[in-house]
Amino acid sequence: MKKLRLRKGALIGLTMAFVLLYLGTIKAQVDFTFTTNVPDTIYVNSGCSAPLEWGHPESVTAECNTPGCTVTFFDIVSITGMYNIGDQVEAGQTVLVTYRADDDMGSTAFFGFDIDFVDGVEPTFVTASLPPDLTVDCQEDVPDVTPIALDNCPSPGGSSSGVTVGYQGTSGLPSNCTGGMYTRSWIATDVAGNTAVYTQTITVSPDTNNPIIDGSFGADITTTAQCGSEADNLAAYESWFAGQLADFTAAASDPGGCFPPLSITPQTAPAFVAGCGAMPVTFFAFDACGNISSATASFEIVDNSNPITITDADNQSITLQCDGVGDDPQTVIQNYSDNFTVVDNCGAITWSNNYAGLANGCGMTGDATVVYTVTDACGNSDNITVNFTVQDLNSPNIMTGAVDVTVECDGNGNFGDLTNWIFNRAGAIAQDVCTNTNDLILGLNVSSDPTTDDPATALNNAIAAG
Repeated sequence: MKKLRLRKGALIGLTMAFVLLYLGTIKAQVDFTFTTNVPDTIYVNSGCSAPLEWGHPESVTAECNTPGCTVTFFDIVSITGMYNIGDQVEAGQTVLVTYRADDDMGSTAFFGFDIDFVDGVEPTFVTASLPPDLTVDCQEDVPDVTPIALDNCPSPGGSSSGVTVGYQGTSGLPSNCTGGMYTRSWIATDVAGNTAVYTQTITVSPDTNNPIIDGSFGADITTTAQCGSEADNLAAYESWFAGQLADFTAAASDPGGCFPPLSITPQTAPAFVAGCGAMPVTFFAFDACGNISSATASFEIVDNSNPITITDADNQSITLQCDGVGDDPQTVIQNYSDNFTVVDNCGAITWSNNYAGLANGCGMTGDATVVYTVTDACGNSDNITVNFTVQDLNSPNIMTGAVDVTVECDGNGNFGDLTNWIFNRAGAIAQDVCTNTNDLILGLNVSSDPTTDDPATALNNAIAAG
């Protein structure tokens, strides 16, 4: 309820909601009071208009304040925009309503107020243009979209689609590896400043899936190659590895992964081990989240051919002389395999034998049957037998002859002195290349004595007989 008093000759203006105009004739003591209950704003409906209603006539009244006066006329005299009460007025319009009051004292006053028609309805997003809530494997799988919004009150000369839609961004983005939830929002703003917000919720699934290995690498595989030289074997292995690496790389995929391509190891062939046997190589495919898959392929060198002795007859007989010339017979027998010629298709060969010493001889002579076995790098083997006879056709050499000795007669035949002299070989020293020195026998020629078998006694008897 608002009351305004208007005096003669005055112009009163109300800046917020009312305009009072006084145009009455100049007469004494004219005074009006206006009382209003009028809205200053009317919000339009979804059709962008509202009826021009402010509660007339009850919402505005006038009283004259001169003692004894009576209001003779009070009513609407004009409405801007050529509107009538009850007409539909569109948003954005301002309507000025003017009243006139007359009293019986001959005074007149004009009173007016504005009503603003305002759009208070927020814009509406077009449902078909809104991205639904999503569950994705990777943030990169979320498509870019621009929603469309319409408004009930277009700008003058515009259309209902004349709404500004702005992207407000996202909440904190989760890791593609651990997954999580985040949102992104758009805001629609119409010409009246009304806004609407749409928020999309996106769930990123955690990446716990290992890469997939398909094709020939679905199970362990083994490739064999016939053994050749070490250089050939190495070349075959490296060529095989390059092919397997290419095949494994092609077979590995990460359908749910977010960071292609996969990392593949090893990229270079592991060290080659010479010889036969399988060499397994395990290939690994792993993604940026640490998920790993692997498959193993094996390269195997095989050899189906035994070593072949080419020029040597089996079970041959060899006679060796124990004469001190060249290597001794024991060394010759141990290394006799150096004399054989062997051909093999699989790299290096090794020799072994079963020699355990000579038998049926004396000193360093005797017989031995020795089996020599040759083995290649793949374990294939062959053997040859040699019968050895070691002979000693050379006599021992006396390096120092017997030495005479003179002793003091002890009255008992000096039997002890004689025994010692004989035991010490009379000081003689002999050597033989095929017999240990301590095993040589040094003898004394003593005349036969039918009375005794003891050489020392016989020698004493001979000395006594002169």
